[in-house]
Amino acid sequence: MSMRLHNNPVSSHGRRVQMALIELGLESEVKLVDFATGEHKSPEFMKHNPNGKVPVLEDNGFWLWESNAILGYLADKKPQAGLYPSEAQARADVNRWLFWESAHFGAACSRLTAERVVKPMMLKQQPDPAFVADGEANFARFAAVLNGQLEGKEWITGKFSIADLAIASALTYEQPAQMDTKPYKHLQAWLTRMQNRDSWKKTAPKF
Repeated sequence: MSMRLHNNPVSSHGRRVQMALIELGLESEVKLVDFATGEHKSPEFMKHNPNGKVPVLEDNGFWLWESNAILGYLADKKPQAGLYPSEAQARADVNRWLFWESAHFGAACSRLTAERVVKPMMLKQQPDPAFVADGEANFARFAAVLNGQLEGKEWITGKFSIADLAIASALTYEQPAQMDTKPYKHLQAWLTRMQNRDSWKKTAPKF
């Protein structure tokens, strides 16, 4: 059986996995997980990801959740693509930014997306001002870190990698979530490069 990606196209975390599949030239069936019916919270889905979230990768009986772990797994299938280096220090550098995205930058982006996109558009709720303020403060803090890292570089670790996919996808809802990237010229230039890639264009959420 070919790989199967259980995903919903509105998920920015799922988007990074779809981008990786395109960048690596890997084939995968995509199985839609219907958020509207609560499929992601169903007992059947929760057997494979007890967090009740997408994406989940299924590969010949092996089930893997956590999008950044999936990125590493996929990249190891195509080491010649160079998206996840095998040399210890180079791989540690990519891992550093994957972990940073999960713990810091991605969390800030997700907070703003939840408050300014998910709540008003999908849940018909108003944003929580305290959560918005927290998201804005953390976004500014960590966007400055990313901007500094990108000064003089085309890609985050110097060479295009799965770290770029993970971090860029966190900015999927940059405009509707009002993530203010204007003060960060190196970040903006990098994001434009990402947005010009076919993998970005082909995975844009449509709603």
